[in-house]
Amino acid sequence: MSENRKSLFTVYQRKGKWVVEYIDIDGKQKLKTLKDAAGEYPVSKLQATQIARNLLADLRAVQNIRSEQELLNRFAERQQLINQISFKLDDVLPMIENDPRLKNGTRFQFRKFQWNKFYHWIKINYPQINSPHEITSAIAQQFAGELYAEGMANSTYNDYLVTYKMFFQMMATCGGLTSNPFAEIKHLPNETMSHQPIPSEYIPLLLDACDDDNFSVIPTTKLTPIKKEELKTLVIIGICTGMRLKDCALLTWDKINFDRKMITVVAAKTRRFNKGPLIIPLLPMLHEHLMHIHYNGISGYVMPTIAHRYIDEERHERLGGNTKSDNGGISNEIKRLLAFVGVSVNTRSSQSSDNESLLTPRRKKRPNIYGFHSFRHNFVSVCAANNVPMAYVEAIIGDDSSVLREYYTHVNFEDMQQRINGIQGDLFGNPTFGNHETPIKKIS
Repeated sequence: MSENRKSLFTVYQRKGKWVVEYIDIDGKQKLKTLKDAAGEYPVSKLQATQIARNLLADLRAVQNIRSEQELLNRFAERQQLINQISFKLDDVLPMIENDPRLKNGTRFQFRKFQWNKFYHWIKINYPQINSPHEITSAIAQQFAGELYAEGMANSTYNDYLVTYKMFFQMMATCGGLTSNPFAEIKHLPNETMSHQPIPSEYIPLLLDACDDDNFSVIPTTKLTPIKKEELKTLVIIGICTGMRLKDCALLTWDKINFDRKMITVVAAKTRRFNKGPLIIPLLPMLHEHLMHIHYNGISGYVMPTIAHRYIDEERHERLGGNTKSDNGGISNEIKRLLAFVGVSVNTRSSQSSDNESLLTPRRKKRPNIYGFHSFRHNFVSVCAANNVPMAYVEAIIGDDSSVLREYYTHVNFEDMQQRINGIQGDLFGNPTFGNHETPIKKIS
């Protein structure tokens, strides 16, 4: 029997006799030698084909199948039943891990964490369910409601939905699913709360706190301890450069040119776009501080314990395989420092009304408005207030930064009107044209 024959029936010669190869209702290929009503073998393909058509017509009539399409539908239904019996919830992750769509930066570890959250919820609330085929839209909606009730941000909630919709879409191909229970669940609008600059009066207090014996870093036995002097260096770099936390934490000495008083580094967030390095001048305070902690011949990370804490590859194994990716708690160290000097960083809570639903969402936990990213806002806002050209700030923090647009797109309309009026003469090639009103001649 030929494995390459894909039609519902094929007539060909085999060992000198005409045969028909066809697909039965179970999807299996079968082979039958052809004979006419008198028991004679056909002598031509035309005759053999007619005999085969009559034979299969009688067979389909017994099976109550009226067309080839109906045969294919019957086969699909039976195959789906087979898949429903054999495909279990425990099979999902092993199957998904081999899907090429989860390669190249789709954060599979966090996707796995999100799936396991749903998997354990099903096991607790619907222990009788063993297969993804049994999960209905109502069950998915119930889970989504409880997921949002945990108080996560709209963007985080949406990210969970993306994972579940994607996983069930993959199962449609590999596991025979015919519907996606999460397909009709709507995404929520993303919240726009942003970090804010830390009030300037607190900046000196932050640096003093790093030298204060009453302040201590977060005690931990599972993570690499952070030295207070490195935390102070991290704060100074953040304030003086506007770099993101990852770029500051992983800064190496070879990126610092003391002679030219500049830092040249490629931002981690935009590295894949090949935008080139950021050019960051060393402020005198930062230059002095780095010179103070730099020793001849020293290389590697500027802040070794912070860098190792940030990139610790064993951290997830120690904290558990389902732990969400993070920065090793370094941002929490900064929040602890901010709280020590009196900057409120506690997550605020709001009460939800009884009739509130997913259609009118209110997040129980609102994002902290102060954190390490606030130093970036401080840097850009002070540059804008001191009329540092936007092009210079772009070279320092990157032209993709939403922080840049936040402080350099607020305009004074009266000043804008005056400056725009001033270009009128140059637009029309007459320097005096902009100094008085000139009637516009109509073009006939």
